[in-house]
Amino acid sequence: MNLQNDTLTGFDVTWESSDMNILSITSEGLVTAAANGSAEIRAIVDGVRSSALSFTVGASVKTATFSGIGSYQGEGTATLKIEDDNIILELGEDFKTSFALGTFVYLSNETTGAGTRSTGLELGEITSNGMHSFNATDIAAADSRTLDFNEYRYVVILCKPASIPFAIADFEE
Repeated sequence: MNLQNDTLTGFDVTWESSDMNILSITSEGLVTAAANGSAEIRAIVDGVRSSALSFTVGASVKTATFSGIGSYQGEGTATLKIEDDNIILELGEDFKTSFALGTFVYLSNETTGAGTRSTGLELGEITSNGMHSFNATDIAAADSRTLDFNEYRYVVILCKPASIPFAIADFEE
């Protein structure tokens, strides 16, 4: 071990990525982003692992505006974000929708009621307008599912018993 130009030398360093599909790393420590998502990089010296450096590749926040479907009310904002390795959906203080018995929030790639119920991720029931927050990562994990930040395009407000969508927010508009 030597000290040269304020740098310790003479150590064998091994680098690791928590997800090589998102961040690849060479034996020299050069990191390359490979896909959107979150991953951590660590150095290992003499069997000792460093603290992790966390990286988010691509967008870490998406915002969409609700529109009502047919005669149903839907307005306000939906924000999907990565926070401490969790995917969080927030409905803003300006959020308003129509209500019926069993009004639920879903992340979905479908805009129909049946499609949303069968392939979407049910986040929870709502009974009031205004701000709501859902930890989508934890909800998916409770169903033994993993969740990717870019997995779903829409937030759907759905009357679950009747499979009627009341409002949709599209993250790609």
